Amino acid sequence: KILELPNIRLLPLESDTFHLIDNSKAVASVTGTSSWEAVVRGVPSLVFGHCWFKHCKGVFYVDSYECVKNVIDKIINGFEVNKTEVQLFAKVVEENSFKGVVGGPGLRKHFNITDYQNGKAHSEAIRAIIS
Repeated sequence: KILELPNIRLLPLESDTFHLIDNSKAVASVTGTSSWEAVVRGVPSLVFGHCWFKHCKGVFYVDSYECVKNVIDKIINGFEVNKTEVQLFAKVVEENSFKGVVGGPGLRKHFNITDYQNGKAHSEAIRAIIS
């Protein structure tokens, strides 16, 4: 049914996502990495869920049809991502973050962090926050 809509194409999973982003007017996702990658590359993004970067300038949190419509109009009318503001946002996040993983063993394995290292990182973060 989706393919029956005008101007819709499904692409292979192996597609170069940066190429797609770089050739897009905007990127939309629920809370996906592609929206963060887009704004970092200077492409506006729409997010439909609550993600850590939803308050970054150039990222539009949308929660209604009317909101989506307004954001798309803004983008069509020439909205441009200010890369300096995105870099400042990322810097503030980095400076106020703690290293550690929230998730299961697969995620810890992906980031090459042991349970002990992860527990220690979390306890140090809590200690820093309450002191």
